[in-house]
Amino acid sequence: MTQGEQRFSRPGVWRHRVDSRPRDQVRIAAIAQAVPTGASSLLEVGCGDASVLAGVATLRPQLSLAGMDLHGAALQAARRTSGQVMLVRGDAVQLPFASRGFDCVVCAEVLEHLPDDLLQGAAAELGRVADGTVLVTVPNRERLRRRHLSCPECGEDFHLYGHAQHFTPDRLRSLIPGFSMMSVDGVGPRRNEWLGAVDGPWRRQRLSREFVVCPSCGWDGMGEAAGVNPGRAGQGAADDLILRSVGRLGARRWLLASYRREDDEVTR
Repeated sequence: MTQGEQRFSRPGVWRHRVDSRPRDQVRIAAIAQAVPTGASSLLEVGCGDASVLAGVATLRPQLSLAGMDLHGAALQAARRTSGQVMLVRGDAVQLPFASRGFDCVVCAEVLEHLPDDLLQGAAAELGRVADGTVLVTVPNRERLRRRHLSCPECGEDFHLYGHAQHFTPDRLRSLIPGFSMMSVDGVGPRRNEWLGAVDGPWRRQRLSREFVVCPSCGWDGMGEAAGVNPGRAGQGAADDLILRSVGRLGARRWLLASYRREDDEVTR
C-alpha cells in the first residue's frame, strides 16, 4: 500500500475542504480560467473533495462535469457538496472512461504522488480520455526531503503528503503522449524551497498541525506526535515573520501546464 493510498483513504484528511484554504482558491481559479472556452465536458482525475470541480462550475456553469478518485473517503466528502457532478471511483492508471470522452481533462495535485512505475501510465491515460485539452497542476520544484517525517511507531521515514516526484517546467514538457505543452505557468503564493534556514520554523508552524499517516504501519496522528517540535509559546509570531519574508524570494507554489492534442486544432 502506498502512502497516497493510506493517507487519502482516511476521512481525517478531508476534515477541511481544499477550497477553504486561500492559497488553493488561487490555484483553483487559475485552473478554471484555463479551461478552453469551446469545451462542453470536463473530467477531473483525482478529484478529492471536488473543490476544483466546484470552482470550475462557478465560472463555467454550462459544462458537463465528472470527477474520479481512487479513495472512497474523498468521494464521500465530494458528494456532500458536488451537486450534479458525476462521481466515479477508479484508478488513474486505468481510467474507466472511453477514449476521447471529454473535451478537457484536469489532473490537479495528483501526479506528484505516483511512483515512477505508475506515472507514465497515468499520463498516457490522461491523454487517452481527453479529446482536446489536458490541464495539470503539480508542486513547483518541491524540495521533497523538507516535508519528511519519522513514524513514532515503526520509524519509517516518509513524505508528509506522500509525494514521490519532483517537477520542473522542463520535466512537464513531454509528459502527456500525443499532446504538445502549450503553456506552463507558476500559480499561487510564492514559497521558497531552497533556504534551509527556514526549515525549523516551517516545520514548527506547519507540520505539527498536519494529519499524517505512515505508509508502512498505518499509524495516523498529528505531526507533533511524529516528532515535529511545535516551538515555545510566543515563537509563532517570529516564525511567521521569517516564513513570510523568505517566502517572497521564492517561486510560485504550483505549476499549471496546459496541453493540446497534436492531431487536432483546438481553439480556446
